[in-house]
Amino acid sequence: MTNALTTPLSDGTVQFVAHWLPPLTAGNYSITVTQHLKNTDTSAGAAAAFDEAFVNVRKFAVRGDRFSLNQNDVVCFPPNDNQGEYQNVLPHVILARRTLPWERSPELAADNASWLAVLLFETDEAPPLQSVLAGDLQRQPFARSADDAKGGKLSTSSLPATTASYPDGYALLDGAPAFTLASGENWWDACQVIDVPADLFAAIAPTLDELDWLAHARRVSLSSKQAEDDAEQEGSFSVVVGNRLPAPNRQCVVHLVSLEGLAHFLPTGDGETAAPLTLAAGGTAQTLRLVSLANWKFTSVDPNETFSGYLNALDCAPLRHPAPAAASGSAQQTVADAFAMGYTAMNHQTRLGDTTVSWFRGPLLPFTSSAVIVPPPAGQPLVVADQAVQFDPATGLMDVTYAAAWQIGRGLALQSSLYASTLYAWKRSEARKLAQSSETQVLNLRLQASVAPTSALRGVAVEPSSPTGLRHLAIGLIAESLAAECARSANPSENPQ
Repeated sequence: MTNALTTPLSDGTVQFVAHWLPPLTAGNYSITVTQHLKNTDTSAGAAAAFDEAFVNVRKFAVRGDRFSLNQNDVVCFPPNDNQGEYQNVLPHVILARRTLPWERSPELAADNASWLAVLLFETDEAPPLQSVLAGDLQRQPFARSADDAKGGKLSTSSLPATTASYPDGYALLDGAPAFTLASGENWWDACQVIDVPADLFAAIAPTLDELDWLAHARRVSLSSKQAEDDAEQEGSFSVVVGNRLPAPNRQCVVHLVSLEGLAHFLPTGDGETAAPLTLAAGGTAQTLRLVSLANWKFTSVDPNETFSGYLNALDCAPLRHPAPAAASGSAQQTVADAFAMGYTAMNHQTRLGDTTVSWFRGPLLPFTSSAVIVPPPAGQPLVVADQAVQFDPATGLMDVTYAAAWQIGRGLALQSSLYASTLYAWKRSEARKLAQSSETQVLNLRLQASVAPTSALRGVAVEPSSPTGLRHLAIGLIAESLAAECARSANPSENPQ
């Protein structure tokens, strides 16, 4: 197994691991080192003999999540507030730490049973979620804050007398210590709990043997997934699966709960034999308080209400508005004809701020249609979408179908970075060509002016009203100025002093 767990995974490969046990489970530990020295040689005198033992004890703690989890490390499925065809899906959670389900135990032992369980409730049976403190999991008075602890102020626990909790489960385990806090934990640590009725817990909770099968670990390749580190090629996660399928067409509430030390409260046998919730002080409890480490809800819809169900029950009539019941007038007949072609009337706000109603028809028609209210634009390419807005003088309405299509097409095109960068490069290239062409014309005119400074230019007919004429006129004036400067350079005696 060791070699298999170190072999690199190929793309798309998932490796399942039954149990990824931690080297040490969470809890307090101590290391005792004893050094025994003894000297029985009395040749140097009786005082030289000694027999001593030196003992050194070091205590440490293995910390682990107990009353809460980092929600960023928990992925739930089905997703929260989601709805779908989930009646054949066991709800489950994926945890970022691969050893988490085995860091504690229902029997407080290093075994394969997970201390985490996924419990599914239907909405009408789900117990309310409560926000309490860790001290409310036991019955002794406790300090509700650090300041209370310094001042010696103790408060009463909110745990009802008829509700069992983790201290009661600890008391039933042979040789188990009392339920207490580990290093770094405080009685005022916040947590969320649910009080589950005894009969409901017995009906939906897994057995101790089932917990061995309801949690596993997996190694996956991250080549096609988003990893926190770009250099990370593989990831290891743990998965806890529920044991109850959701009912169809019902909303469900799911809780990831802690079963630490509660082995004797779990159902036995085939899961149908309920275990009594025995209190440490004697008697039987009516409810069981469990820490909820994650909770979410989803809806398992009826198969007929899924996407495939909708398609199977789809009425394949034409995708259009029904025609008016009685098209007696010309206006009603116009509307009926437009609806028959797949058009609909949409509110339209023009660029000038006017509000009107215009015709619109999408491209996804379930039938072949060649008829249009207004023919599409033809000829020169469009510059703006408004150029594709067509006006129907017969009805006084505009058809914005092609304008909307042009705008949608431009948006989809610009959404592509390759298309946008290519278009920008083309426009820049055309602008550079135009600039080079203008520079070439200026140079040609200057060369002509150096040979015939004025006669060649004055013989050219220039129309100042046109853009081309204005450009030639400007170039001509520059050329004449350059020609005069050249003439003065050729006859220094004519230059003014």
